[in-house]
Amino acid sequence: MPRPKGTSAHPNIRTVAKLVQLSPTTVSLALRNHESIPTETRERVLIAAAQLGYQYEPRAPIKKEELAATPIRSLLYVVNDYGDTPLLANPFYGAILNGAVGVSQSYNAYVHPAILQHDHPLDSHLPDTLNNKPDGVMLASPYSTALIKQVASAVDCPIVLIDNNIPGSPYDSIMNDDFGGAYQAVQHLLELGHRYIFMVMGQLKKPGTTPNVPPSVADRYRGYTAAMSDSGYPPFPAIEMPIAYEQTAPDRKELPQWLSNLLARTPRPTALFCNIDYYAAHIISALTGLGYRVPDDISVVGFDDLDIAQMTHPQLTTVRINRSAMSQVAMQRLIARIEGDDSPPLT
Repeated sequence: MPRPKGTSAHPNIRTVAKLVQLSPTTVSLALRNHESIPTETRERVLIAAAQLGYQYEPRAPIKKEELAATPIRSLLYVVNDYGDTPLLANPFYGAILNGAVGVSQSYNAYVHPAILQHDHPLDSHLPDTLNNKPDGVMLASPYSTALIKQVASAVDCPIVLIDNNIPGSPYDSIMNDDFGGAYQAVQHLLELGHRYIFMVMGQLKKPGTTPNVPPSVADRYRGYTAAMSDSGYPPFPAIEMPIAYEQTAPDRKELPQWLSNLLARTPRPTALFCNIDYYAAHIISALTGLGYRVPDDISVVGFDDLDIAQMTHPQLTTVRINRSAMSQVAMQRLIARIEGDDSPPLT
């Protein structure tokens, strides 16, 4: 089969990802026949790889004798403080950390958690943990370019970004397919007959903080607008929740009043697509308190497939993210960089 015009003579995962319009992370998992990738998606990837002449060569497992000869690597998992105690309790970043710890032994490595606030002053010293000369760093959550540069200067070792994508960055970026997930979620609502679908986000605009909108959230909104537009319906501006993520609680007085105002709009929303499951779950609770029936009167869809999605009544429809797969790819890329891999960054 001829190679498409304009493609590289030396194809790689990035060129395959571009052809099938998926993230390199998804393509990598598909080529490794990972259980998180649907059969249809994997077949698309394999066809594209064959069309480009790309042959995937899996990394050979490290033998025990080789592992014994490998120096113990000290890795840092750095994340913003979202108020979870312990850090592993965070349903998203804590789960990715747990996955990284789970596979670390196979790389003869130890993973140490570290907290670094997104709004850490650039003229202040970084936490002592970052000055202990780690062999590699996973920066999880959307840090600003300036803060990433400060961390890079301090640690002087390979860095992998998790849930963050900065155009032109020299670092591997491990992202979920947020655009695709949002597109499918909104498409599902459209197929149910909804036309007035609104997307609900958290409080995003914090003065002096960059980025104002995390890359994953921006991609989810792009997926929402694309699904609406492709179906011939105008997308609506994103709606911000009246409270922050760490404040989400079903008894907050702001939620019922906020929802009442939202549902008094013209046109009245018939479905809400929420950026994360926490917002969706608490919105369902508040709607029930206002006398609305979900999904009879209004539909609600979440994103992330966190544990709270199983606790709502009715059970929340949500988009699943394979956090374990993100952990594995992040560890693979970080170890590869430590071992001298100088290929272009995975984005």
